[in-house]
Amino acid sequence: MPRGLRLILRGVLGAVALVVVLDGLAWWLVTGQLEGAEARIVAESAKSGWAIQTGASHRAGWPLAARLVLDEVTAAGAAREVPGGIAWRARRLEVGLDVRHPTKLVVRADGEQALRLGGLPELAYTTDVLLLDVALALGQPPQAAALHVAGLRGTGAAAKGLAIETLDAHVTWPPPVLDGASAAGGIAARIEARAITLPASGHWPFGGRIDRLQTDAEAERAGAAAALPGSAVLLLRHVALSAGALDLTGHFTLGFDAARQPDGVGEIRVVDPARAVAELVQNGTLDRRAGFAVDAMLLLLARTPAGGGKPVLEAPFSLRDRVISVGQVPLFRLPAANPR
Repeated sequence: MPRGLRLILRGVLGAVALVVVLDGLAWWLVTGQLEGAEARIVAESAKSGWAIQTGASHRAGWPLAARLVLDEVTAAGAAREVPGGIAWRARRLEVGLDVRHPTKLVVRADGEQALRLGGLPELAYTTDVLLLDVALALGQPPQAAALHVAGLRGTGAAAKGLAIETLDAHVTWPPPVLDGASAAGGIAARIEARAITLPASGHWPFGGRIDRLQTDAEAERAGAAAALPGSAVLLLRHVALSAGALDLTGHFTLGFDAARQPDGVGEIRVVDPARAVAELVQNGTLDRRAGFAVDAMLLLLARTPAGGGKPVLEAPFSLRDRVISVGQVPLFRLPAANPR
């Protein structure tokens, strides 16, 4: 081999070796920063009433990504905002950065997971995909994330039969504040879920399937004058729900009463309400006497659009003492929540 060619080859190999060494060093530094960030998040969360625990961890992803893999992750908190609190656990969690998308932190959950809200039974499930993309900006804490879930299937007793084909959410939150000052606004989310099969253990007023659920929501804390000060208030600015005979849109304000039970008011719009009422009577959610009362209300309140089409009911909604009412007519009673 000519001497000049050998020198070129040595130079190329040397450059490749240098790139590999530098990439390995960068990978080691970034994964080390991820480990440090995890420790800081655990410590800071404890100040906000959240307990986060993790099992063994290891670094992964070289050469195109820097990932921290955490086993047996649990997070529990929000006991003040939600009676009974919120708890989530996952068998395996990956947190990392990809060299192709350095401004996006990707969180992936694998294996069995479980979620518990308030006093409701824990829902155990698995997913084909659960990805959380967190947008990063230099020198600023993150304030937005996108969640994508596909192929969710219930595995525990309470979640038997549960399935969600897809769920997508875009979430934003206010920046952290200093000296105990109040942040402007709360956590806001735009959520859309499709092809939801509800757990087999429940009695569902409109059957066990929701074709589509869409909502724009914001969560904030109740003020001092509320029935349960400091608890969460959920502002559902827009809800669209298609399930069985029900075609509903509306807006709601939901919270908790002094007995720590769900409580709320709102306005609903139901297309072809007589069909929805007939289904409630047929499946036993409404007895026939209540069905007659609702039909009488429909004669007064339902309107046919000026251009023709199916009748539409627009009426106030309320949830008081676990009883759901539309207008002045009580429809059905929810089971009692059991805050822990």
